[in-house]
Amino acid sequence: MQQENLPRKASPQNRSGQLASWLMPLAVFLLSAGMTVGVYLYLAQRAELEWHGSQARDAALITAELRDRLRIHAQILRGFRAFIGASDEVSATDWARFTDDLHIEQNIPGVQAYGFAHFPAGAAGEKLPVRFVAPDNETNRTGLDFDLLSESRRREAIELARDRDTLVISRRVELIVDRNREQRQPGLLMVLPIYQPDKPRGTI
Repeated sequence: MQQENLPRKASPQNRSGQLASWLMPLAVFLLSAGMTVGVYLYLAQRAELEWHGSQARDAALITAELRDRLRIHAQILRGFRAFIGASDEVSATDWARFTDDLHIEQNIPGVQAYGFAHFPAGAAGEKLPVRFVAPDNETNRTGLDFDLLSESRRREAIELARDRDTLVISRRVELIVDRNREQRQPGLLMVLPIYQPDKPRGTI
């Protein structure tokens, strides 16, 4: 009688060898997968940090540029104050000659207009109409005679500058682009007071 060739049971030694042959690739795969995930997480974190760093650098550059521009505008306002304060009366011709020499549109970007307003006689604290603007163009001329005290945020900045004799920047306001079409754009108002010489400050 022939004996059937029955499958042999794997010996403990063979099973351990087969298990070892599976474990090594599995361990290599898990190690590789773990390294891949680790590298991905590291790169993702690094990219996020670089993005935030880039954002922070951009914000710092924008802040520095904005600060520099505001400083330039402040110096120009002080120049206006010296020019107006040195004259008993500033005419439209005087204003045009002075502002034309500045070449505002070419040399001073980021500003819509410089303006001069004064309290009419007998109307102190009631109205403050814009008397002169620069540069002289159609858009800016729509702001002539606009009462700066008619809007709360403008009034707030003007009164603070007046009372403290200092330069003040308003909260966000709507700048007039076209009064007839009621076109406006957001902006800021920078205010510097000019006092009449030899007059008590408290009488303004």
